[in-house]
Amino acid sequence: MIIKVKNVENIIADKKPVNMGATSFIYDFSKNYYFKLFFSKRNGRNYQDLRRHYNFYKLKVLEILSRLNNVPYFIKPVHILKSDTSLLGYTTLKVNGQSLIKLPDDTYLMPLFNSINEIRNTIWEIAKNRIIPCDVACRNLIYDENHLYLLDLDESVFNTQISYETIYIETMNYILESIKYILVSELGTLKYFSKSITDLETLARDYDGSYLEDDKLKSLDAKYLNGDLNDYSLYFKTLLEIINNHKNCEVQTLGDMRKAIRRKR
Repeated sequence: MIIKVKNVENIIADKKPVNMGATSFIYDFSKNYYFKLFFSKRNGRNYQDLRRHYNFYKLKVLEILSRLNNVPYFIKPVHILKSDTSLLGYTTLKVNGQSLIKLPDDTYLMPLFNSINEIRNTIWEIAKNRIIPCDVACRNLIYDENHLYLLDLDESVFNTQISYETIYIETMNYILESIKYILVSELGTLKYFSKSITDLETLARDYDGSYLEDDKLKSLDAKYLNGDLNDYSLYFKTLLEIINNHKNCEVQTLGDMRKAIRRKR
């Protein structure tokens, strides 16, 4: 729903942001809603000029996202606020969860892993509408100890030239990589395997990533990339089995995982 207003000063009056991004502030708007306020990098003001093509396109993408159906695990825009010439922001329903990068060590892993399969139908519906999520990352995935939610897709693009099957596979692989990212440590898992990381030796000293070279995991990765396998929790169940056998321990929580693969100093 698009709501036309003159400005947002009365909306954010006496409120402090509860979070912020590169071009936005998040406000506690009401009991049930957050408000994401856009600001312009060009002049630092609280709007994005609709006379610029990119921002007008962004408004249209937000409209499409707000009308999506059968997407229970996407926190979609509810009220889109604009003035005559500016895109101001939008509201979303609150979800009582935390972004992946803020999950505590006592988070149980199996419910988290199972939630990946649960979000598949939501991603499929987004893909069927030719929406390509361009900012699927740990900070934009919310977990409430039962379900995984995707939010902040306002940087997405609309593309009818790419098949929705391809969009679905690539988006699910981004989610898979995001879960991998938070498993090793606060330093980030995937950095361990990147040859471009200058401090690779430090990470290698702190964490044992050899278990990820297991042939079973490599085979699963290849199947996900090709779209030949749709059970995304299987990767992590296999990963747990490998770690438990390799370390002779029982990993149940995120803290257990980090402890199990951390080298003794």
